[in-house]
Amino acid sequence: MTAENVHGAIFIVENDRIVFANRRISEMTGYSGEERKRDGAL
Repeated sequence: MTAENVHGAIFIVENDRIVFANRRISEMTGYSGEERKRDGAL
């Protein structure tokens, strides 16, 4: 099972920046993937 296929939110933080977040994070927070990459937001 990959991180994109799980029902829960998964994210990885490295050096105070989000380096990976599955799409469930976007569904929960309303931030798009691009916004997360740009701002480091959850």
